[in-house]
Amino acid sequence: MLSSVFDQIVFEINMLDLIKEGYLVNLRGQRIDTGVDLTRIKTTYGDFDEAQLSLNFNTAKTNELVVETYLNRCEGKLSVAFCCSEGFECPEVSCVLMVRPTQSRSLYVQPVGRGMRLYPGKTDCLVIDFAGNSSRHQLVTLLSIIGTATEQEAVKR
Repeated sequence: MLSSVFDQIVFEINMLDLIKEGYLVNLRGQRIDTGVDLTRIKTTYGDFDEAQLSLNFNTAKTNELVVETYLNRCEGKLSVAFCCSEGFECPEVSCVLMVRPTQSRSLYVQPVGRGMRLYPGKTDCLVIDFAGNSSRHQLVTLLSIIGTATEQEAVKR
């Protein structure tokens, strides 16, 4: 724990402030129901077991849904899909397809944050959630990633 090393936090900034100050682009979000039952997948080290997750979630049906959604909703945006075992870094990306269920907040925030990187001409990042990360497991929502409840209300308005 960092609290055993440090007495206090001397500086803190959240994503909403970084958006307002022009360091990150704004977010838009959509959720797609894949129909995959994640209740059968065991938890290992606080998250879904990767082997079971890949076996149950990486299916032809889910993959076809991802491709169909990409073709119909990503509006020509350079996009990246984060799957059960994929990682990527490219600031031009303005659409994030969440195709990896997780119970870990950091594993959800990381790919969303990659889509929020600034790039010339980029105004926002579309996040399409196929995995139910934003509600099914009550991990976090896009709004909770970027700030407190008061800040979330400001973003909603």
